[in-house]
Amino acid sequence: MIVLSGLSKQQKALAQTLWDLETMEEVQDYMNGLPKRMRGQARTVFELMVAASMDQVMETDLAEKVINSVK
Repeated sequence: MIVLSGLSKQQKALAQTLWDLETMEEVQDYMNGLPKRMRGQARTVFELMVAASMDQVMETDLAEKVINSVK
């Protein structure tokens, strides 16, 4: 399980929804259906989720560094 700290409530909700989707096609459809202002946040959250997953596999902390750099 990945952990992303420092997300807003809206970003947490986006992350949960993205996590529940099963295919990249579902992710793309979901993102494309979002209002434009939320689409950028969803893409950022998705990229952080990917980075956090990679961090677990590679035992690094890239996602956490990115989150901390924008706080």
